[in-house]
Amino acid sequence: TSVSVAAFANNGYQFTQWSDGNTDNPRTIVVEQDMDLNAEFQPIYHMLTIEESIGGQVTADPYYDQYIEGQEVVITATPDNGYEFVCWSDGVRANPRTLTMDKDYIISATFRSTDIPENNYTLILTHSTGGYVTRDPAKDYYESGERVYIEAIAHDGYIFQGWSDGSTESLRGISITPDTIIHASFVPAIQYT
Repeated sequence: TSVSVAAFANNGYQFTQWSDGNTDNPRTIVVEQDMDLNAEFQPIYHMLTIEESIGGQVTADPYYDQYIEGQEVVITATPDNGYEFVCWSDGVRANPRTLTMDKDYIISATFRSTDIPENNYTLILTHSTGGYVTRDPAKDYYESGERVYIEAIAHDGYIFQGWSDGSTESLRGISITPDTIIHASFVPAIQYT
């Protein structure tokens, strides 16, 4: 008799193989004798990468190399003397903040100097998961109208989608104005198997 069998993983787990080494799921078995068949599962893990920040430090509690899917981790940004916390690299302002590990996270904190001369402003660059942003020159604050070159760089498996002001140029120059906050968006690249 032909029998169709299927394995369904609980939240946070993924099917790996059957006890006979077969990885098809579902699969059809021709029953010719008594059989003992087990489905094998393993936890789904996600990475948390904390990038170095200028003006402060970020800690995670608990901190591991990998987290089981659905696990919660609290990240806290602590500014150095003369700096204050502004937001996380994805634009979220809550601090401390709880992440539910449902994907890989690459995150950093944005800090700004509390000693900014008159008519000088900060440039805040944020970004989604999938890449990072750079600036040239890299300074704590800029004079009004100063020209700064910003670049969005995608990680492997992602592509740059655009800036929050509508520009799609990954490398561009901008002029500093009060409260300059720009967000870079990255999306997964189309992949085929």
